[in-house]
Amino acid sequence: MSENKSKMKNQANAVEKEMEKTVKKTVENDAEKTVEKSSDFNIVKWFNEYYKKIVEGVVVSGVIGVFAANMMNKTYKPIENLNYLQQESISSLILMMLLLSMAAGVIYYYNPIVARLAMPTFIIIYSFFTITNNKEVLEVCIACIIVTLLAIAYVREDIFYVISKIKINDKVAFAICCAIGFALIVFIGVIGCDRYKTFSNSTFDFGIFAQMFENLKNTLKPVTSVERPELGNFSHFGVHFSPIYYLMLPIYFIFSSPITVQIMQALVLGLAVIPLYFLCKHYGISNKMTIVMCAIYCLFPAVASGTYYDFHENCVLPLTIFCLLLALEKKNTVGIILSALAVCMVKEDAAIVVLSIGLFLLLSAKDAKRGVILSGASLVYFYIAMKVIQSYGDQNFDSRFGNILYDYSKGLTQVAVTIPSNISYMLSQMANTEKLKYIFLMILPLSIALIQKKKYSRYVLFMTFILINMLPSYPYMHDIGFQYNYGTVALMMYIAIMTVSEWDSEKVKIWGISSVLITAFLFTCVTFPKWEIYTKRYKENENNYIQMENAISSLIPKDASVATSGFMMPHLYFNNNVVVLKEGMEVNQDYAVIDLRGGYSSDNDNFSYYLTNDYEVVSEVKNMLIIYKKK
Repeated sequence: MSENKSKMKNQANAVEKEMEKTVKKTVENDAEKTVEKSSDFNIVKWFNEYYKKIVEGVVVSGVIGVFAANMMNKTYKPIENLNYLQQESISSLILMMLLLSMAAGVIYYYNPIVARLAMPTFIIIYSFFTITNNKEVLEVCIACIIVTLLAIAYVREDIFYVISKIKINDKVAFAICCAIGFALIVFIGVIGCDRYKTFSNSTFDFGIFAQMFENLKNTLKPVTSVERPELGNFSHFGVHFSPIYYLMLPIYFIFSSPITVQIMQALVLGLAVIPLYFLCKHYGISNKMTIVMCAIYCLFPAVASGTYYDFHENCVLPLTIFCLLLALEKKNTVGIILSALAVCMVKEDAAIVVLSIGLFLLLSAKDAKRGVILSGASLVYFYIAMKVIQSYGDQNFDSRFGNILYDYSKGLTQVAVTIPSNISYMLSQMANTEKLKYIFLMILPLSIALIQKKKYSRYVLFMTFILINMLPSYPYMHDIGFQYNYGTVALMMYIAIMTVSEWDSEKVKIWGISSVLITAFLFTCVTFPKWEIYTKRYKENENNYIQMENAISSLIPKDASVATSGFMMPHLYFNNNVVVLKEGMEVNQDYAVIDLRGGYSSDNDNFSYYLTNDYEVVSEVKNMLIIYKKK
């Protein structure tokens, strides 16, 4: 019995062991199959997951390699032809592209974000070099803008991620904005000073203002001898009523020099970033976007470029307009009165800016009461200013608006009738090639931020742009190289601030990055080239310019009568008995200062021919300047 039990037990153990072996083998087989299936799945998954990254890595590293190699080979210089290909080794250029692309590929493998951000960085740098080396070619600037924006659009999420990591508090933001404004002051100030030191200022208009400030200091009268030479000593208020000069006069009292006039212009344009900063903060715009707004203002092509034909009272408009807008937002009655008066004091047509702001307040129901008061007061001021101008002289804006006046005898008041009476004609006056180019340069920096949806009242702020810049036939009023754009720029910035404050954060980021880069490219293409022109000109002829300045200041008395070439006149600002030479005029003044440089004015050629034998040469700087004195 026990043997049977033992036998049965052994059989059971044997069966159990056999079953264990079977189970184990089954498990192992299943495991092997699972591994095989898992292996097959990982390959497919890996392919699906990394295919796009591989393609992106190749594209990103390839773009970096191409732009980096082109930058190192300076191919941005000869864009007008392919002659450089005959001088450079194509094989070495291609090899460099491959090596740089491989290096960028390695970076992408370890840190895709860095590689993706490097791509637009190289494109931006190459574009800046291209624009800088192909000055004033707007088509090149536009092409660079398009390529750069496409690159930025591709990596926008990475840019947003990096920006989100940067923390800027109010104090830092204000300091950065002030630094940006200071950079603008330095840029404009250096160009202005170099223009004066290189005798690049003409009588019209810097000579007028240089002499006028000197007379303001001595007599408190804005009198000049060159603005209306046929009338002798003539008040500038007979041309433009600009009491704002008296607010600038204390600075000139301390530093009496034409260079001070140039620096004052730079100062007021740069200081405008302070009320602009607080205006942005009032609308709840973030610190980062406030910095962007200040950068856009300072890089706006019309801001610095508007100083290239020297000082004009219009430069005060951005500062005073931003102060007025801030005072209105804060409902500061005293600030509103003072700043509105300051805007109007800049020039008689500045009242149109106050009028457009008043109408905006009224139509938007933002502050209807103040809107009515501002609108009415601006019209009254404009009427008084025009009467003051007529009392000093007979100059007004009729000639500049001649294309939209049907009767000169009725003055500018008829504009209110002629504009709505023939819309098609008015549109035709804004549609020539030069004006369309001007519109492009003025609108592009702020782009879609100027487009309002269901905020139609804001369009009234374009009144200055249309009336002052677009409708007149006077060509300089729609040219960013002149001073007539400052009111328009300030109001456009205000529109952009209001619009941006209503957008969601992602749209604000996209617009901010795009707009600041567009404005920077336009600045590089249109504005920056003048810096190099005047700084280079002064360095190359510094000794000659110093000799010219010393000869004029030391040899010509303040009370002597002087006939001078147009570009010499600003350096005779201290003399109130100066006339500008004209072809064929008889010279009988005590002194004659003649510009010998070619290309500055046809009136300068052979003026010595008109001098009689009663004159002798008292000083000469070869090929630059000659001074005659009556015997």
